[in-house]
Amino acid sequence: GGRQATQVAKLVADTPVFLGFANQLASEVRANAAQHKDTGHFTDSVKVGRDRHSSGVNDAVVYSDDPGALSIEFGHTQGGVYHPGIYAFSQAAS
Repeated sequence: GGRQATQVAKLVADTPVFLGFANQLASEVRANAAQHKDTGHFTDSVKVGRDRHSSGVNDAVVYSDDPGALSIEFGHTQGGVYHPGIYAFSQAAS
């Protein structure tokens, strides 16, 4: 059941293949973002990190450390003007 799945996840999460998939996803996100780049800061902010779950699984996480990442990804209104999101993460994950 759940315990076996956690053990398998622990084994897989520490393999180069698993981290390779995360790096590939990050590259796709950056490529998507680059199509919309204004300054390039958002594209450069996409990174791969590790996050140890409470179960002990050391997940790979693709994220942006840009403070405006959510607004850039999903859109926002500024000065009464709507700026649509670029969906760089959403498109890469689909």
